[in-house]
This record gives sequence, C-alpha cells and structure tokens, in this order.
Amino acid sequence: MFLKVNFGDLDSNSSSLWVNSVRDWILPFAESWVRGGSLKRGRLTRGILPQYLEYGLKCVKKWGIDKVYLETKTRKDLYIRICRTFYNLQPALRDCTTATLQKSLRFLNGPRLPAKFFDIAWLSVHGKLFVRGNLKFLSVSDRMCPLGCQQEETMEHFITECWGGRQIWQEITSKLKIPRLQSLTYPDIVYGVTSQVADIDRGTMHLIITTIKYYHWHTRTRVSIHSEPFNHEKAVNLILPELRWIRSIEHGDMDVSRILSLPLVELVEQLKKGSLSPETVLHVYMEKSLEVNKEVNCLTDFLSECETQVQEVKKQQEKGLLYGVPITLKDNVGYKGHNSNCGLVHFLGVEDAEDSAVVQVLKKQGAIPFVKTNVPQSLINFDCSNSIYGQTLNPHNHKKTCGGSSGGEGALIAGGGAILGVGTDVLGSIRMPSSFCGIYGLKPSGDRLSLSPLYDCSGSVLVAVSMPGPMARDVDSLALFMKAVLCDDLFQLDPTVPPVPFNDEIYNSRKRLTIGFYDTDGYFLPHPSMRRAVQETKTLLEEAGHKLVPFPPMRIEYALNDLCVRGFFADGGTTLVEKFLPDIVDPNLKQQLFLYKIPNIVKKMAAFFMRPVFPRIANHVEAHCGCSSVKDLWKHYTAIKEYRGDFISEWRKLGLDALLCPMLGPAFNVGHPGKLFAAFGFTMLFNILNLPVGVLPVTRVTPEDEAELKHYKGYYNDPWDKEVIKAMEGGVGLPVAVQCVALQWQEEQCLRLMKEVEAVTRGCVDPPPPSI
Repeated sequence: MFLKVNFGDLDSNSSSLWVNSVRDWILPFAESWVRGGSLKRGRLTRGILPQYLEYGLKCVKKWGIDKVYLETKTRKDLYIRICRTFYNLQPALRDCTTATLQKSLRFLNGPRLPAKFFDIAWLSVHGKLFVRGNLKFLSVSDRMCPLGCQQEETMEHFITECWGGRQIWQEITSKLKIPRLQSLTYPDIVYGVTSQVADIDRGTMHLIITTIKYYHWHTRTRVSIHSEPFNHEKAVNLILPELRWIRSIEHGDMDVSRILSLPLVELVEQLKKGSLSPETVLHVYMEKSLEVNKEVNCLTDFLSECETQVQEVKKQQEKGLLYGVPITLKDNVGYKGHNSNCGLVHFLGVEDAEDSAVVQVLKKQGAIPFVKTNVPQSLINFDCSNSIYGQTLNPHNHKKTCGGSSGGEGALIAGGGAILGVGTDVLGSIRMPSSFCGIYGLKPSGDRLSLSPLYDCSGSVLVAVSMPGPMARDVDSLALFMKAVLCDDLFQLDPTVPPVPFNDEIYNSRKRLTIGFYDTDGYFLPHPSMRRAVQETKTLLEEAGHKLVPFPPMRIEYALNDLCVRGFFADGGTTLVEKFLPDIVDPNLKQQLFLYKIPNIVKKMAAFFMRPVFPRIANHVEAHCGCSSVKDLWKHYTAIKEYRGDFISEWRKLGLDALLCPMLGPAFNVGHPGKLFAAFGFTMLFNILNLPVGVLPVTRVTPEDEAELKHYKGYYNDPWDKEVIKAMEGGVGLPVAVQCVALQWQEEQCLRLMKEVEAVTRGCVDPPPPSI
C-alpha cells in the first residue's frame, strides 16, 4: 500500500507532477544541499528539516543525483538510473555504511510517510529494499549465484535465468491466475509494465512485481548468509499474504462493490459468520481509500500495523462487536509509533507513546485501524488544509471544502473509502465535515468517552468541551460504535469516564417524543436550504406522531463571543500562535492567525472604531482579547455554568426529550471558512452547553435555494453576510443536514431522535450529485 500511495505507476505522463513535487517540496527544504553544500540539521529558510527528509536526501546525494537531474528527468528516468547503479554494484552502494542503510530502511518502513512528497527518498532506497539483511553478501568478493547456477549474480540472472526464480514466478502465476506474469520481459520487471493487464492497473502490477522480487531476494539471502536450503514454497507463502487485497489472488469471485455497499451492522454479521474474511474487507477498503485519496487528498498516514492486527483479531476467542471492521482515525487521535501533528510542523517527528484509550478499546472489540486522515492546520478551522499535506476536497464537488477539523474523515467516508471513523469535536469538528460531506456524526457529552491521549493546540477544553466521536454512513453505525466503546475495558483504562454502558432500551424505544426546534438563531441567518431542512423535517416528524415545540435559542451572540471565543482564547491566542512559529501558515488560516497575533490593545481599539458600523464583527474581535486575569477566568467559568443552568431550565419547562436545530451547510467553497469563523455559532453552542449532538443529512440544495441565496442580506448586512453568498454559491445538489440534541449523558436519546429523523427523511438525500 505504501508503494502505491507514494509511487503509483511509472507512466511518463506523470512527469510534470513529479517535477512540481521536487520544486515545491524537496528543493525549498534543502536549499544548501541543492547548491552543493552540506546537508545540515537545524533551521533552514523555510523551517526545520525533518529527520526522515534528511535521510532521504542523503541517500539521493549518495547516488550523485543533482538538482538539474531532479528538475528535468521523470520519475521513470530516476528509477532506471538507480536500478542500474544498484544492480551494477557501483561504489555508490558499496560505500554506504550499514548505519546509513538501516536509517534508510527505518525511514522507509516508519510512521512518517506523507503521501506524494518523498518519491525521491523512496526511489533512492528502492534497490536497497531488496538487500535488507544481505550486507555481508554484497561485501564479499564472490558474487556468484547462491543457488549453484555457476553464474554471476546479476540482475538479469536474478530476474530471468535462475532456476529458483523461475520456480517462484511459476507458482505465483498459478496462484494469482494472471498468465501475463509468466510472459513478463526483463524491462517489464525492472522498469515497470507499460500496459494494463486484464483488470489490473499498472500501479497494482508494479506492486505485485516488487513484492515478488523482494521476497525472492530475501529467500536467496537466507541461502547466502545462513546457508539455509532454498525453499521456493516458503517464498511463495510469504508473498501471497502480502497481496491478498488484489481480487485475482484468492477472491476471484469477490464482489468488491457489494462489500463497499454493506452497512456496518450487516458487514459485522457477514464477518462473524465467516462469509467474509477480515483480510478481504481490510484490503478492499485499503484499495478504495487509495482511490478516494487520489481524488480528494484525505490520507496522511498508513498504519502498517493493521496487517498484524488483522491476524490477531482472527485469533480472538470471543468476537467483538466490531470484529474485522476496518476503521480510520483523525490525525490527532493517538496511535502508538505514529505521529499526531495536528497539521503543524511543530509536532512533526514526535511519535505517540501509546494508543489512545478509545483506540485500545476499539482494537479489543475487533476493529482494525488502517489509516489516519487529514486536518486543518492547528485544528481551529472548518476548512481542511495545512502546509504538510495540503488541501482536502469535498468528494461531491471538488470546488468545495470537506469541512473541518475532522475533514479527512468526512471526505474518506463520503467517498466510500471507509465505513467507520473516529473524529474529535471541540467547536463542531465532527459535525461540520459530516454536514458538508453528507454523512452521519456524533459528538458525545464531555467525559462520556476518554480524551486520553488526544491532541489539540489551544489547551482550552474546559471552555468548549472536546470529545472523540464516531463518523459513519448511518445512525445504527454510530450506535454500534458507542455500544462497543462504552464497556468495562474503557472504564478500566480511564477511571475519569463514568462507568455507564450504552442503554439499548432507550435507543430502541418507540415512545413518542417531545422535540424542541428552531430554524434560525437570530445571529447568523441560515442558508435558505438550512431553514427548509428544519421545517421539512419538523413536518415529517409531526406526521410520524411526535410533538414539536418551538424552542428559541438563548443569547447566541453572548454564548459565541463572551463564553466561547473569550474562553477559548483566554490567553489572547498566544498558546496557539506559538505552535505556528516554525511553520508556513496555510493560506486558509492567515486571516484567523492575523487576528490572534494582534496585541490586545489593538484589538480593543479596532473593536471600538468598528462598533458603530459593524457591531457584530467588533464584538467578535474584542472577544479575542480573552480573559484579563485569573480572577476574570474564574468569573468566566461561573458565567458558563449559569448559562448552562438557564438553558436546561428552559428545556425542562417545555418538557423536551430532544432538540432539532439547523446545521451549517451546504459545503463552503474552498478558502472561505477562515473568513467566517462566526459560522461556528451553529455548532459551538452545544460544546459550551456540553450536550450530546448528532448530525445527519436530510435533503439537498435545490435550484430554488440557490436562486434565493442571491438575495441573501443576513441579519446585519455586514461583510460577513456578504461573504456568505461567495462561500455558499454553487451548491445545487449538495447535502444539507440538521442537528439532533439531547441532555448531558443522554447519547442514546440523541441517537434515538437521529434514528427517527433518518426514518422519516429516507430517500431525501439520494442519489448523490455527480463529482465535479
């Protein structure tokens, strides 16, 4: 999978992308190196050179490849040159020390492998991949074939002439049922297949060939170093498990589309019955996730441990609630040996010491994490772009953002590359991408799940309560996740989590509900489709027998500015700004970061002069001054408690079971979320209140909605209201969602309302719009 993500096929048509990759990423990071100077650790003009990039560049320099070659040659040219250099045993390889090779291989198999950036490093160690553990063989003067052919061990002999190699290729050809493998020529095997083979693309064929070559060479080195007898069957048995995700190997009759279309509950049933194997499902989703990633750029890390995990899952005596289910993780969810960088160079290279508690429990329940997904820089944005991995797009419309900060999760699930993901939500970070991408998401109450360890950049979780939560394709999937995680394993791992299991009785209840509702908060006028979504859903729920009661929201501007923003940036934003010091600020975040960097006295002065003209923006700017003292912070916490009390009192007075309200949507055009931070008002309210809230799609934007948007004035007719039109135009056909809210600790009631909404709106969001 790593080869396919980072290398792809060897088509020369990709040369322009290859050249751009070199110019945009490799050369700026190592300016002294490309001028012929030494490669130094430390601060360069564009930041600190990451260790994994340093290793890669040193390897490239070892081959004598200079700046001109990199800028003018294709990846295929570079690949051929390195293969020739390696297999001719030039001094470039022989001079590499054992430590250099070990570092290169550690880089190759390590956790820090951002897609697309490091083709150079991969190519430079590609040949060395075949000689892991074979340094002794290369260093001796006798380079004859270890299998007794009485011929020199050249690349041609290794690939096409040796009897041992022919046995391996024949056996694999038979097992794979790909006759074309038997007729591959020497250039095909060394430089890449130039035409599609049956239904297997060139990239996949390249991976097959590379894997066969590696294990063939590995088997030969066991003969040359350890004097073991040559065993072609052992090599074949090592190769086949590595390629099980290819349909032609063991699952010629497997219907990939059927697996991808199975709802989570049905998928688990099939896995437990043995109708599907965990390996099959994992590799199908691996392949699909790569396809989605090519379109929307949503992946940041491949969790190679999944191959081991799937074997451990099969050994479990008692099959867990998520047995064999491949799951995905947001970048900031801790996973041992991997990096949770929050889209910031500040955190690059820092490996997580352990799995987060939620991940540990999911593994015990049989789930198999296999990738991590992209986030906006610092997580404090509802776009999804950073200077490390770039922009993630909306799978429904590539001109639109997928939302944030769990944007990679939303895009991957909506694109079909995942069935269940773990996001986090501090101001709406699960709900925004769920809404923009047309999937389902749940933000639990604070402390209902474990935060240990989840990473953030502001440290202000006491104000707007952050929580991990599930993202999926239907409500039953969210409920199954909560049921799986809320178990004794979690309660023992994190004693701060209340030992309250999931209550199936409430979730499955058929009792008629009393539901509060509102379609606008009086602060940020919703898009026409948002109000329509709430009103249509209200009518359908009433027709289903539920009671709907108007519930006007309380003092939204006060909650957003005085409670949320002022508390979230209690230190004026200095903690967050510090994280950007070694980084290149993402363009989508520059306007926000500019506000955070302004001295408080300037913020107050700007707010004073703006207030007569743009009072809403002025109040928002002044709120970023934060709290002036510890005493002021204590007063702030007290104000939050009082607001929560007033809200719940009104809720109790109306006898509500749950609340239905608008969710920001449709998806914004790329680059606009950073200019409308106040749009968080639709979601942050429930982080301040610490209530469980879920999101699900109920309709799509119509041409009538789009026409009405052109006349949008908002409540203030200020620059923010004018920005709304630019941000949301062109949204016909995109999904529109609603929020379902319950009281604290009542996630089951929240999901119950979501289930009712899902039932009454079923079919309103199908079929999906075509990708643009």
